[in-house]
Amino acid sequence: MILEHSERHLAYPVLHYFHSTEPKYSGPLTLTMLDEAISIQQTYKIDNSPHAINWKILRETMDSFTEVLDSLNSFSKDTEPPFISQDEISFLPVNNSHEKIKNSVASLAERRMKLHGMIMRDGWNWEDVN
Repeated sequence: MILEHSERHLAYPVLHYFHSTEPKYSGPLTLTMLDEAISIQQTYKIDNSPHAINWKILRETMDSFTEVLDSLNSFSKDTEPPFISQDEISFLPVNNSHEKIKNSVASLAERRMKLHGMIMRDGWNWEDVN
């Protein structure tokens, strides 16, 4: 469904101007929430179960969506939103080293700025994601 949504945005650019006042119905907001959850998993490696491969599949799907954002070239934000700290998720098992966490957060900066720009353009802010 995410890939289909991405293709629709390419075919019908007017979709960028639709806005929902309900967070649960906002495509930009819910996709950003999903991407942030994937980023948290990628960074902290919380899920080490055999089903963790699903996170990789979701990331690849969201990569396609962010490529559509790149082609539209209108969603960039100048500042990176804050990333959830290890202290905030201390109740969860973190299975990654401090150095790998730092590198992962750095590698996600541009992607997260684009998504931040997209939700701001849609009338939301980063607190709505968290």
